Amino acid sequence: MIRSLTLLAILSLSQFLACAEEATNRYRPRIHFTAPDDWINDPNGLFRVGGEWHMQFQYKWPRNWGHAKSTDLLHWEFLPLTLAPDAVGDVWSGCTVWDEHNTSGLFAPGKGGLVSVYASWKKPLQHVSLAFSADEGVTWQRPPGNPIIDLNKKDFRDPKVLWHEASKQWCMVVAAGRRLEFFTSQNLRNWSATGTFETPLRPAQVFECPDLFPLPVEGRAGQEKWVLVSSFIENKACETRYWIGEFDGAQFHSETAEPLLLGNGPDDYAGITWPRDSATGRTVLIAWMNTWTYAGKPPTKPWQGCMTLPRELTLHAIPGGGWKIHQAPVRELESALHKNADASPASLSTGERHVLSKEETGAVHATLRPEPDAVVEFELFASASGKTIVGYEAARRVIYFDRRESGGPAVHESFPTRREATLALGDNGALDLQIVWDRSTVEVFAGDGAVYLSGLVFPTPGTSEVAVAARSGRVAVTSLKVQSLK
Repeated sequence: MIRSLTLLAILSLSQFLACAEEATNRYRPRIHFTAPDDWINDPNGLFRVGGEWHMQFQYKWPRNWGHAKSTDLLHWEFLPLTLAPDAVGDVWSGCTVWDEHNTSGLFAPGKGGLVSVYASWKKPLQHVSLAFSADEGVTWQRPPGNPIIDLNKKDFRDPKVLWHEASKQWCMVVAAGRRLEFFTSQNLRNWSATGTFETPLRPAQVFECPDLFPLPVEGRAGQEKWVLVSSFIENKACETRYWIGEFDGAQFHSETAEPLLLGNGPDDYAGITWPRDSATGRTVLIAWMNTWTYAGKPPTKPWQGCMTLPRELTLHAIPGGGWKIHQAPVRELESALHKNADASPASLSTGERHVLSKEETGAVHATLRPEPDAVVEFELFASASGKTIVGYEAARRVIYFDRRESGGPAVHESFPTRREATLALGDNGALDLQIVWDRSTVEVFAGDGAVYLSGLVFPTPGTSEVAVAARSGRVAVTSLKVQSLK
């Protein structure tokens, strides 16, 4: 009898733990980075060593730098902490560079290494500090002399450093409240101010997480432009914008009259890039898939927060003048997915609906030709209790992401939202659309990547149906590929 009761207790405990594990991981994405537990936000200190992609990130409270690495940008190995708070302050956002020629003097003669430049915060002030690694990021040290820039400012954070080959010096851009500030250095330790960048802002808006990098112009061999990216926060509301122009090593000169939105969705913030991939020539960006308005509210404890898919950036000249960044999921995604049986309809008319998948993680890539009055929608995580919609209205020429009826637990009063972006049809009236869904995330790449929308969703458990429907008018389906995770 005692043995039976003991066995029953063990079984009950295992069932309880299994239920707890399911509740914890119900919304955990499978191809988006999350930490095993605890809080994450901004990606930091991105670097590559030995064919592996390294990502550091804001982790836990008070803020540390977490660390992970990947060979394919989709599956990550979680590593020990890089940096923890010290006497100078908590570790806020920053960057990592490869000091190949030991300009910093931090390494043995004839050796190079990794140098991280980051914001230290000791209430109420922010400074710029430095750490280094002589063993390819396994262990990190802080040299004497931190902080390396101390201007006694409340807002002075998120430094991004790069080597500027034309002027043979290190360059830094820092978010300083309502403007960006530029600095130069020969050794990564002593810095001189060289200029500022300002743009009209709303009263409560400030710069955060800047990035600066060159990007080749598609279709124009040998031509490249400089891209200045910054995230903005205003009363916890977040967005990311960019400018195209020239950088002379001291100052950025914008050719863009107004900053352009990098993404139109509700959850895409603090995006930064890895150094250009020398093997492929591509520039890859990753961002925090969240917003400060409800950052701590999603029902995912004990883990909280995820990153977007890494995205490849390309720069396109707009006929008649102007520039546009296009975005696409990293090409490694194709290797992680397999094609489902092709059962796409040739066309859809008003009221027709076609089920495409019942997988909790997958992708659809479609080329559609909607008639002028057509409205076509892809339903994600659909059931009687709710659905998330990605749609296109041909008459208004807008693509939209709508999670107002996505089901699941309440997150925040602002969470039910519809976001949209203008998108004209392409050649021969075609709409190119790629959607990736992953348990609690949706990312949309439309118009060959000219529009990017990303958003969190927390659907009712057990809902994974994906369908395409014509709400009005007729839509020709030129091609439709549905994929699921291998």
